[in-house]
Amino acid sequence: MTTRQALVVGDFGLQLDSAIEICSLLKRSGFAVDIVTGNPKSKFLRSVRECAVVSRPEEIPRTSLEQTQKSSYELVVVLDDLSLKAIKESDLLPLDKLSLLPVVGQEDCRHIGSKIGLSSILEKSGIRTPGFAIATDEGELAASVKALGYPALIKVDFSSAGDGIFQCDRESDLGAIGRKIEQWPVLVQKMIEGRDIDLSAFYQDSKLVVFSYSLIEAHEASRFGPAALRKFIPLHLVESEVFDELRALGRALGANGFVNITCVKSVADQKRYFFEADMRPNVWVNHPRYLGDDPAGYVSRYFSNGDVLTDPPAAPAGSSHETVLPYFPRMKVLDLLTNRYRCWSYLPDERFIVVIVVWVEKKLRNFARKVVKPLVPAELWSRLKDSYTTSLRSLFR
Repeated sequence: MTTRQALVVGDFGLQLDSAIEICSLLKRSGFAVDIVTGNPKSKFLRSVRECAVVSRPEEIPRTSLEQTQKSSYELVVVLDDLSLKAIKESDLLPLDKLSLLPVVGQEDCRHIGSKIGLSSILEKSGIRTPGFAIATDEGELAASVKALGYPALIKVDFSSAGDGIFQCDRESDLGAIGRKIEQWPVLVQKMIEGRDIDLSAFYQDSKLVVFSYSLIEAHEASRFGPAALRKFIPLHLVESEVFDELRALGRALGANGFVNITCVKSVADQKRYFFEADMRPNVWVNHPRYLGDDPAGYVSRYFSNGDVLTDPPAAPAGSSHETVLPYFPRMKVLDLLTNRYRCWSYLPDERFIVVIVVWVEKKLRNFARKVVKPLVPAELWSRLKDSYTTSLRSLFR
């Protein structure tokens, strides 16, 4: 029997979280996994067969294409927004870009790396999304917020991990927010009161293969930053309407891979409003297996038999109730010492030393972002980041 092959591309955060999780999932799905990455630590992953390291995001498109020409890959997964943007804006031929990007056609590239593009497509496709406007300067920003009403969210068009998102509660907030924006236009979005829900999914040819349903219980740092704790709901308990919404979303996006999807369930009308659909996986992609909804099984069955999700599946054997789950690398020291949320039971599938290195580095980065960054000029902060990245590359080369 011939082993299926998958190519994983990207990861310029030097944190390794996404690579650990997606490579593990793909290996359990029956794939031999190669990676083209900006993170030299990837070569230490047990689930990786071959690792090619590049120095800059601009090298990702050409190196990845050359890799696909050497091996026959059934699946290409791009890990991060920076790599997606590099491929989208590269000088590769359109069909070569499509061989790497998680979309069906060229017309489906508009929303990759663009919050404005995503909101426009959702509105055009009739998928519920918060009211929005596009502002090209501070004058339009003030007018847009006034028209939408307070509170509003102001989002830099290309950003990730909660960066570039500002909450505007009153008119007096606009001046400070406007001064923080370095690149226009920006998306101005009506803020809907409600509960954020993650519905991240895997699609092939716009068809829904599998998704997870989780409620964000706690964040690692800021409210708009990565989640540290989530409550997962098994698929057999999810209402059929969610399946219908996600199938419609897949068609609207022309999705052909992993999509990091977030919506808010409104307190006012109990409906879901979609506002995020990054065309990449998130670090929680493996967690549904703790509920008996292992995504690896769904992915494997798709590539073996073409199986896709239609209605809610039958209850799996074993655990089948909603469960609060932590993400180990985002836990605080006290959480680890007390085994809060049983976090030691949910270690990533990787060598223990690799997981600890990821955890330590993440804490150092958070400290630097919170404490050091506000104290130094922007130019010095940029130089410090570059020096840090260069040192890490040398260490793990």
